[in-house]
Formats: sequence, C-alpha cells, structure tokens
Amino acid sequence: LLCNMNHIRLLKRFSSALNDANNIILEHLSHREIVRVKGPEVAQFLQGLITNDMNHISEGHLPCMYTMFLNTKGRILHDGIVYSTRNPDTYLIECDCESAQAIEKHLKMYRIRRKIDVEALGSEYKIWVVFDKSSSTFNELSKPLIAMKEQFACPCSDPKKPVSKQNDIHVFRDPRLAALGLRFITQENFNHDTIGKILGLPSANKQTSANYRTHRYRLGIGEGCKDLPPEACFPLEANGDYLHAVSFNKGCYLGQELTARTYHTGVIRKRLMPLYLENEFPSITNNDVINISNETKASVGKLRGVDGTTGLALLRIAPALAAQKLDVNGIASKTQKPEWWPKETKTSI
Repeated sequence: LLCNMNHIRLLKRFSSALNDANNIILEHLSHREIVRVKGPEVAQFLQGLITNDMNHISEGHLPCMYTMFLNTKGRILHDGIVYSTRNPDTYLIECDCESAQAIEKHLKMYRIRRKIDVEALGSEYKIWVVFDKSSSTFNELSKPLIAMKEQFACPCSDPKKPVSKQNDIHVFRDPRLAALGLRFITQENFNHDTIGKILGLPSANKQTSANYRTHRYRLGIGEGCKDLPPEACFPLEANGDYLHAVSFNKGCYLGQELTARTYHTGVIRKRLMPLYLENEFPSITNNDVINISNETKASVGKLRGVDGTTGLALLRIAPALAAQKLDVNGIASKTQKPEWWPKETKTSI
C-alpha cells in the first residue's frame, strides 16, 4: 500500500480523531532497515526460505506478514516483516539493521540461477511506528489508530515504481498484533516533525527514546538480533505460532522439519515472556548470558533484553508462572502469561 504525498490530505481527514489521544506515540525505529527483493517468480523463491506462506501476500489476502528465516537445524537466523508493493514481482523485507546484510547474503546464496535481485537499502528509507501505549485491546486497533490504518492510504501514482522517489509513505498495520500499532515506511528525509504534522500528533507524542521497545517487552514480544540471537532459538519459543509467523500447511521450506514436528507432536516448554523487575537492570549485550532462577535457586530461563525495569526473557513456562518471585542477578522480578496468548497453550511441567 503506497501513499503519495498528493493524497496525504486523506490521512489528515482522519487525524482529527487523534486530537485527544495523548497516549499515541510516534517513534523512529532507527535499528530497522529494508531489504528489497524483486524478480520473476520472487514469491515462489521466498516461499522456500521463510516460515510463513507467501501466498497470503501474492494472492492478495494480506498486505504484509511477519516471518522468520531458519537454518537447516530449524533455528532462527533472522526475523522480519514482508510487505507487498504495487509491483507483484517486488517485496520489501523490514528487518534488524544488523541482519540486513546477512539476509541479503542468505537470499543471494539460495537464488542459484534465478533472476532475483536482492538489495539492502541502508538508510534510503526510514521505519516508523505509531502505537497506543495505553491500549488494553490486543487484537483490534484502538480508536485513534483506526483513523490511520492502512485502508486510508492511497496507491502510489506511478504503478511502475514499487518504491517511488516522490516522497511516498507506506502504511501498514503490524501483522503480529494490533497492540503493536501501525508501521510507516518513508523516504530518509522525513523526520518526526514531518510525520507528526501529517498525523496531527502533539509534539510531546513524538518520541526519540526506546518507548516502543518497552512496549514490546511488556507484551512479551521479541524482535531482531538482540531479542532473537541468530541460531540460538526456535520459532515456537519466540511465539512465532502466536504471532502469525509460521504456516503449518504450506509444505517444505528451509528448517521446516523440526518446527512442524515440534508443533504437531511435541510440547513447547519455553517461550519468550515479559519480565517485570523491582529495580532497573543495566543494559546487556548479545554475549551476556544472564540466568533467571526461582525461590529454590533452580534455573527457569534466560534474560534476552531489558529496558529499565521491563525485560524480555526466554522462560520455562510452568515453573516461571508457579514462582512467587524470580531472581535476575540479585534483582527480584516476576512474570505473567501475556493476555494476548491463546487461552489454550501447549505447556508442560
């Protein structure tokens, strides 16, 4: 869905719904980048390399979808959001900046003789998020965000340009969870004031800090290399099944066998879950291994990310939920089952 600046007035028509929306936050996701993949039969090419079903997009059922790239052992290499464009032979993959070059290399390695062009676009485009930090709904956009959802964006005026050079804006609802809000892809020259003015947001709502990361962690959702270390976790442990990232009906793809077997015959004992700490925890790096224990000093998981007093952890579900308190390097903490999880989950003591 591409929106030309000539049609921005249609977005403005709905921005009046935001006048009293003090909890609507706009943030530039500086750690995200776009990889463009284009060429004949590009959908079939991606179909064999990702966990989700490209037919959802190529047949027009969805404008975008969350997915993962796995290695041959079924472990996550990268995660990303695949976006459709006006050109059926072109897709945009939003990913972690640290993954962009690796995804480009990964796709080029498997294209063999196909005429598929893969390019990490660097700083050419910016990724933005608009979310409602106070929303209690998980599967539906809050009323202020409904005013901006993608159906109000107009097609780019030039269908031959999947990514136009005429200051176009791409607008999508996050395919994982409505509580994650809307994604905007813009030219690199856009700034907070430009986007904020278009959306009618008060200047106080244009955040430059990591509010969105805190928001994700409170929901128990990981994203990118820091939360999902390459080759260190499995898609179902990262809630890929709950976040609509895995298709169990599409057939074979790289790393599919273990994922399918675990889903159909196994039990997922560990998952990413939110962590609430009593005191602030120092930032961690990808190399840090920080264990989390319960009252009996038994290990129940590992810390994956932290932002102040809110963290994200890979936890053994049953013992973590049963514990009165969890210990993270001497800091007391607790977890809970995210409200957006399905009522019936595959867990085991």
